[in-house]
Amino acid sequence: MPDMTPNQQEALSLLDCIDGLEKYISGVSHPCSELRDRLQSILAKGNEFPLEDEWELDEISMCLRSLWLLRAHQTSGNFLKSPPHEQAKFLPSGKRLQYDYERSFRPKPLENRARRFSSVPKDWQSEHLLFSSGMGALSIVSQICCGRLNGPRPSRPVTLDMFGGYFETWRLLDFIHDASLEIRHIESNEDICERIEGAKTDAMLIEPVAYDWDMTVFDHPAFIDAWMKAGEDRPRVLIFDTSLTGHRFNIEKVLTDLTDKPPWLIVGVRSGLKLDQQGLELSNVGIVDLYAPKNSSPASLHDLAKKLGAARSVMGTGLTLDQLSVLEAPWFLNRQQFEGYGDSVFENNQTLAQSVNLVGGIFSKISHPSLEKHCQLDWAVAPFVVFHLAEDSPGNHGFLIAVLVHEVTRRKLVFALGSSFGFRGHRFEVIQPMIHLTPNPEQSGLLKVAMGFRKGASLDGVIQLINEIAAIKNFTALRSTYPKIKAFVKDSAGVYAERPPR
Repeated sequence: MPDMTPNQQEALSLLDCIDGLEKYISGVSHPCSELRDRLQSILAKGNEFPLEDEWELDEISMCLRSLWLLRAHQTSGNFLKSPPHEQAKFLPSGKRLQYDYERSFRPKPLENRARRFSSVPKDWQSEHLLFSSGMGALSIVSQICCGRLNGPRPSRPVTLDMFGGYFETWRLLDFIHDASLEIRHIESNEDICERIEGAKTDAMLIEPVAYDWDMTVFDHPAFIDAWMKAGEDRPRVLIFDTSLTGHRFNIEKVLTDLTDKPPWLIVGVRSGLKLDQQGLELSNVGIVDLYAPKNSSPASLHDLAKKLGAARSVMGTGLTLDQLSVLEAPWFLNRQQFEGYGDSVFENNQTLAQSVNLVGGIFSKISHPSLEKHCQLDWAVAPFVVFHLAEDSPGNHGFLIAVLVHEVTRRKLVFALGSSFGFRGHRFEVIQPMIHLTPNPEQSGLLKVAMGFRKGASLDGVIQLINEIAAIKNFTALRSTYPKIKAFVKDSAGVYAERPPR
């Protein structure tokens, strides 16, 4: 679509989503027709791509989201959590399913999609499971797949090395750390290689781009080299959390590279809430792909998948019928749409990271994989950019947020103060980690700018705005530029807002 404006390209993307939903939505053709007409009016425009159309696209996408959620809830709302056995139960697509308790059913329709989504080399076998959230999936995978590699022997705990920085993962690992499972933080690629070659760990949990303050890129070539040099006591379980990098970190390549000296098990796990759902954030979901070498794993992969499924039921981390219905949206676990959406998000964030000029002003550093070591690797991508303040303090962060809110309103940019990443539009917030994995534990926070799927005027406007702020000498000068603005504060719910009146 090279000859189209960014707004027209997104209009086509939304029309594609509507096309996929219409076959599931009976008796509500009018709402779909209305959305189509609104999108067609954007497509009919010439070379202009005004900001007003971005607001219109945002509204259309939320209408589409509401339309589908209503349809899914209308279906799932017909069935109890423990329905009569003889009652016919079905999904929005009309597919039948059976269960006695909702918490124990297996979401076979979506797990079949996950199986088709994955490509498995001929020397490997796979199983695929879905959980109620990414953290729920990671919790059970960590405990079941790693926790008993050496048996429950406190004198010889299983060692799980973590290369990454997502604070909720660290909180999870702190919860499950005990006498039988020792958790270690690995700070660098060099440390990973040393731990492998020195036979010092049983399992590894790796973020291909670490969610640390520097967004360190995992050096897969060095990892493979160290693996091939290691003896038989190399790690037996490898877990890759690809929530930030999506399809760009190719686990299938990892399998191929390790075919000659495979571990017992390789696991891919990610949150499917963001990049998998076309930015519409329909439902939490955790996606787990299990891989084991054919005829060489000491444990049956099928039995392991059954054990994980049983744990999912007992711990209440399975999908609800409502989630399963919502996630029947045809773009979920659609490889082509997943890759296209993720590539646009990654490209926009790289554009921002590489377009901001640091001139010794407000920001001391920009962190993004494209600016770090190993930036040439395919997975040196991220759905956001991190900005470090030269004068770091909670008050300065709050004032910067207030300035951004003011300018966004004045310029009418589609750029929201809000958490997370991977939306169709763009967001910003200040992160104040509860766990500090940084050489400077006194650093109070980071400005996170998460560019979304959408290109166009707001993307260009955000880049211009951040460059203007970056050029201001210091916070004294910033306050002089905006003398009437009061700093925002973060309340107990973690939300930034204007300071309430006393």
